Amino acid sequence: MKTITKELPCALSEEEKRLRGRELAAEVRKKLDLEEEKKDVNASFKERKDEIDTKIVKLTNVVTSGLEPRQVECEERPNYKERTVEVWRLDLAERAGSRPMEAHELQAELKLLRSEDKKPGRKN
Repeated sequence: MKTITKELPCALSEEEKRLRGRELAAEVRKKLDLEEEKKDVNASFKERKDEIDTKIVKLTNVVTSGLEPRQVECEERPNYKERTVEVWRLDLAERAGSRPMEAHELQAELKLLRSEDKKPGRKN
């Protein structure tokens, strides 16, 4: 006769049942931790993808239109006749837009000379 080893079902003792229960709980915990890690990685991946998508849309608009939004020095000039404040680009010396005057802007500044600024012989 030949002796062999074969895997067969065996009844567990109470101690073995308790040990297998601990192993099972540890594996369940590992799985839950892994699923949480996957969620975090997926969220990070989505954020990075969304950032890239946003940049692609902006660059597509720039390339298509030939225009790019930039910070440009401008000057606000009151237009009392139209009751607007005009915005002028200082780099191109051209009008870039206008907006309605606010209540406090409707009053024109009066440039009054102080008594010490008056020159003798001039009517001020």
